[in-house]
Parts: sequence; structure tokens; C-alpha cells
Amino acid sequence: MLRASLTSLALLAACGGNAPSNLHASKVGELIEPSIDRGNPLDDVREACGSLEEGGDTLLRHPYLQNATSESVTLMWTSAEATESMRVSTVDGELVVDAEGVDETTLFLRDATQRYARIGGLTSDTIYCYSLFRGEDRVLGPVGFRTAPEPETAVDFVAFGDSGSGLDIQNAVRDQILTVPADFMIHLGDVAYEDGTLQSFEDYVFFPYAEIFQSIPFFPVVGNHDIRSSGGGPYYEVFDLPTNGGPSALEERYSFDWGPVHLAAFDSNGPTVEDRDWLAADLEATDRPWKIVFAHHPMYSSGDHGSSLDVRALLEDTLVTHGVQLYLAGHDHDYERTTPQRGVTHIVTGGGGRGLRAVGSSEFTAFSESVLHLLAIHADETELRVYAIDGGGDVFDSLRLTATP
Repeated sequence: MLRASLTSLALLAACGGNAPSNLHASKVGELIEPSIDRGNPLDDVREACGSLEEGGDTLLRHPYLQNATSESVTLMWTSAEATESMRVSTVDGELVVDAEGVDETTLFLRDATQRYARIGGLTSDTIYCYSLFRGEDRVLGPVGFRTAPEPETAVDFVAFGDSGSGLDIQNAVRDQILTVPADFMIHLGDVAYEDGTLQSFEDYVFFPYAEIFQSIPFFPVVGNHDIRSSGGGPYYEVFDLPTNGGPSALEERYSFDWGPVHLAAFDSNGPTVEDRDWLAADLEATDRPWKIVFAHHPMYSSGDHGSSLDVRALLEDTLVTHGVQLYLAGHDHDYERTTPQRGVTHIVTGGGGRGLRAVGSSEFTAFSESVLHLLAIHADETELRVYAIDGGGDVFDSLRLTATP
């Protein structure tokens, strides 16, 4: 959603010069057992809520899940019609809420109305069905989603970055999301190329991921390309992210829990001491066994841009002090997994569909490859497993972490 303050335009590093893109990895790193389960993450909610029906073509941006928790979710969409409502029910058809869509004031959307419905009072780890109504006419639905589970429940999620290009290679990576378990998704920035305009979000984000966004919550972090248009104005307008980053950095940084995992995100386009202090307090407050921090710029990278030394200098001590096990980033259009750096494993996952660049190897590198890919991550209370899956659907690297007592 639109914020009161917009991100600084100070860092607008170019990300041009993409090399030809590879769907298949040319080499294999570490492969762990068990291998990842495969299957469409939408199957369960579709079976529970029935087949999707659409009753009109006046929706410009189909509903998408934002700011989901164990007891609430925000449903957002855009429409050219006057009024609409969201009806949420149990899988047995019992009405939970009929929420009238709230119209938002937008700076960048001009030809339609952006709406949202905040749905609260939900039960954790439960499938709900929603339908969009215009009066008594169903416009879209039923569509299913599942709330976040309690801390002791195992979870699966997907991570990727540098994707929104509109190219066929973006669609190839997107199609792999539909082959792995995914309770939610995180994005490592540069969501919409080339300049983060509203039209690029419509064309390269909401259109290609519409089917997935309707049922799987999406948690992005802002990249340097996303702030090229009005300091990130369109980015912050179209998303509704957690607001626990404080009023001075609303939606620039935030954190959330999903099962046994605590995830903290921040804007790495010029991180500040305030970011460091917020991150330290946020990590100190969580009791989840897994702590993951994600941002656009990597602290360790052998790719074209290389390591973001300002981010490392400011924040690495905070990760180490507060027991973060995994730091995820994009920016370099490749894949790289480090050996543990002061106890923290770093992964660059910038192969989401914009194109690729060559990646080398450094003293901190465990495995690197220039390949289109995504990460599929499984976590329970004692173990976290990461699977790197290329654009052709093959696992080419993986990682197992064990929680310390």
C-alpha cells in the first residue's frame, strides 16, 4: 500500500548486460536426502474450495494475498466497478465474513480502483475459501488459501529474486513454483524491471503470477530497479506488507513468522544504523528456532556486482550475534551458496527470470552456477533444508542445517 514516505533514490545501480540464460544447470553441487517432495502447491486448496469460476472481465488485477498471518490476511485487487465485497467461508461453506472492499487512494493507478479487504479472526493452519461479489453476483471464486500454522508445524516456502522481465525464461521459473510445496513466497528484490513502473508491475508481476498470488501469500523486498520509478512509489502502492518496521521505514523493513521460521526483511538500498538497530531488536525478540534475513544486496557474492561491503560492514555482526542461520539475497543474476561465514550461510538467488551473468568462485564459495532457478525451503523445529531447482525442474544444489538446542 502507499506509504507516507518513499525510499531514497540514492542508489540506482545499473543491472544491465545480462548474458544468455540457461534453463539447466551445467554442474551439480551437494545433493542431500531426502529429495524434495514434488506436487502442485495449489492442489489442496483447489480440492477444498472447488474449481475457480470467473464471472466477468472487469477485474484488472485479480485478487492477491498479502500480509498473511496465522489469524488474518489482506485480500487486494483492482477493478473498474463501483463496489465489491469479499465473502470468506470455511471449506464446509459456513460464512466467516462478508467484507466490503475498501477503496484506496492511489497516486499511480489512474484507470481503476485499488481495493482491499482485511480478514481477521481466522484459525491457524486452516484452509478458507473466498469469492469476490458484486452485489449478489459472483465475480470470481471460490479460491482457497491456508493460514500460517503454529510454531511446531513444519512449513515449506519458495524464494527467488530478479524476476519481473516478461520474458519466457521468467515463465519457466514461475512454472517450477507449481511443482514444489509452497505455503508462501519471498522475493529478493528487483520485482519489476526495468524501472519499477506501475505498468511493469501489472505486466511482469501480477499477470504472470496471478494464479499463484490468488492462493499463496507473497512477501517481497525492494530492489534497486524497483525504486527507479518515483523512489519505489508503485512498489509500495501495490503491496501491503507488515508494518512492524516502524513509522520511519514503513514497509521498507518488516518481519513475520511462519511455523518455526522467523523472517526479517530490510531495504538494502543504502542501509542505515536505524536498520541495524531495528534488526537487532527484532531478532532478539523472536523465539523461533530458525532466523532468516533477506534483502536484495548480498553480503558475499562472486557475481558481476560482487559483495555489498556496506551491507556486510553494517549488519553482519548483528546476524552473528543474534543467531541468524541463513541470509538470502538477489542482485547478482546467478546462484551462489557460501560456506558458513561466522556461522551464517549466505545464498544469492538472483536467477528468477531477468537473465543471467557469469559467476565466479571465491574463498567463501561452496557452490556457484549461472542458471535460472528458485529455492524451495523446508523447515521443521530441528532441521531446515534448501533445494536449488533450475528452470528445467532439476535440483542442482542443496543445503541441510540443524537447529542448535
